[in-house]
Amino acid sequence: MSRKTAREAAFKTIFEIPFHSTQPPENIIEFNKEYSKDDINQQNDSLYFDSVTKQCYKNIEKIDCEISKNLKSWSLERISKINLSILRLAMCEILYIDDIPYQVSINEAVELAKRFGDDDSPAFINGVLASVV
Repeated sequence: MSRKTAREAAFKTIFEIPFHSTQPPENIIEFNKEYSKDDINQQNDSLYFDSVTKQCYKNIEKIDCEISKNLKSWSLERISKINLSILRLAMCEILYIDDIPYQVSINEAVELAKRFGDDDSPAFINGVLASVV
């Protein structure tokens, strides 16, 4: 598995957590890690998945605050859940994962937006993250 696959699994987990408000995020993270174990089979990928998903929900208020500060004429409530999850993942990498250059985080976020978002998502994600850095 590549980091790209681990990042996609992390994005899907970050997207899923708000829909399970009765479950602690740690349970969903562990379930998704187990579910994706065939894809997340290298030690570094597994460590990345654990780190980014747990850091994201440990620091969700700060991450959301940073996103909010860089939105122009938008609020968190207006952003699609897919775009918000992509932004949360990228912000978590930028703020808390030291071994990933911010350019890589932005590029990978734009790629996720192309794959999972709507037609305007890549430009929106790129604009918000460019404003952050």
